[in-house]
Amino acid sequence: MTVANQIKSQVTAALDANDTASVTDALDLELAKSVFVSVEAASGAHTAHVLSIQVSADGAAWFLLGGSTTITGLNFLNAIEVSARYMRMKVTTAEGGASTVNVRVQAKA
Repeated sequence: MTVANQIKSQVTAALDANDTASVTDALDLELAKSVFVSVEAASGAHTAHVLSIQVSADGAAWFLLGGSTTITGLNFLNAIEVSARYMRMKVTTAEGGASTVNVRVQAKA
């Protein structure tokens, strides 16, 4: 059951930011439409992260939502409107060293 203004939250820890196939777990948005994403913690040297939001109607076929967004260091990406049932994040970095990030995704109905 979804309650109005309920916040769903998911944290993916130690996501490998150098692996282009590495994505967060899928988050079932149910009726939520406003999504907030933050890169919270990291190991390795980071100056910029490229965030790509992937959406799906069924949790199987994934599509890129818009383009990629670059954030500097550890940062927060404000209110993204999503109309899909499921979403996940891909985070990559250009540094090329051994880098991991923790990604928090919150969704609000």
